[in-house]
Amino acid sequence: MKLSTLIINAVLAFTFLNGSVLLLDKIESSSLSNPFTSNIAEMPETDSDV
Repeated sequence: MKLSTLIINAVLAFTFLNGSVLLLDKIESSSLSNPFTSNIAEMPETDSDV
């Protein structure tokens, strides 16, 4: 029982951390005025890096 509860708690904590990170990414992307313009602006940067 203890082992199973530890595994369940670990999985829940892992999924919670991943969910919070995904939420933060969505909030940062939504905070931008236009995600499309940001994506277009990022494209030349990748081309210049290559």
